[in-house]
Amino acid sequence: EATDAELRSRPVEAILPADRSQPADAVVLRWPDGRTTSFAELDAFARDTNAAWHDGSSPADVATLVDQLASSFARAEEARQRGLDQDQAHLDRLRWELRSLRAELVLRPAIEAGLEPPSSERIAALFERHRSRLETAEETEVEALILSIRPDEIAKSVYDRFAELPARLRDGLDWSSATAELAPWVLRERWGRENTKQTFRRGRDVEAGINALEPGDISDVLQEKRTLFIVRLLARYPSRPLTLAEATPRLHASLREADRRQLRNRLRAELLTELDVHILSPAPSSPEKEP
Repeated sequence: EATDAELRSRPVEAILPADRSQPADAVVLRWPDGRTTSFAELDAFARDTNAAWHDGSSPADVATLVDQLASSFARAEEARQRGLDQDQAHLDRLRWELRSLRAELVLRPAIEAGLEPPSSERIAALFERHRSRLETAEETEVEALILSIRPDEIAKSVYDRFAELPARLRDGLDWSSATAELAPWVLRERWGRENTKQTFRRGRDVEAGINALEPGDISDVLQEKRTLFIVRLLARYPSRPLTLAEATPRLHASLREADRRQLRNRLRAELLTELDVHILSPAPSSPEKEP
């Protein structure tokens, strides 16, 4: 039985397209068992997986997409070798998924064809209804000194001197001098305007340390997992109301998604009516008797 790694190592002939201007039936992949993948199939896979594939995609982007397809192919082949394609429960699930896919192939073009861009009047009306909630996020601008915790590689004296830096920086030590003193162990970074609600990506303790500072303040040593930080808050930009122009992209996307859901529901209802399908509601359950 071939392993996943062995399956992935088998050659896949890739004829990578440069852009979307390809015949739908153009072969872009030829698999080891002789099967092929057409441009239309590759394009559909990219849309369904939100893969990086668009006009002007770099060869690396397309190669990543091909690698995703190759991985899917390898796992499907492994499932076949294990006999999963003969398992009745799996077959039943695949039949339902195939029906759903067929329905989507009918619905998606109809929905996209029936959608119209939200009008400027609708966008303006939505803006007025939610004006009080439409605002920019608070942002901060920060400078940081960073030291990794690697006791096997970095001497204890480096950490001791790093711990002394906050007081020395507050007394006027230049940040460039502080970096030079502990080079190459200490890195100096400047974090441009960042949403304060997104600073958690640097760690909760660092986020809390930054939020406790006023512009110009220097923190004590902050630790996040195996990294130490000393941060200086350069500026804080408070939130402010968005203008209509600034809010328009967000409102446009919101209205379009609402229109898409509404149109999908309408088309589904029309199809059920056309097919004379009646969905019966389950009978209400009898209330339980009190003991």
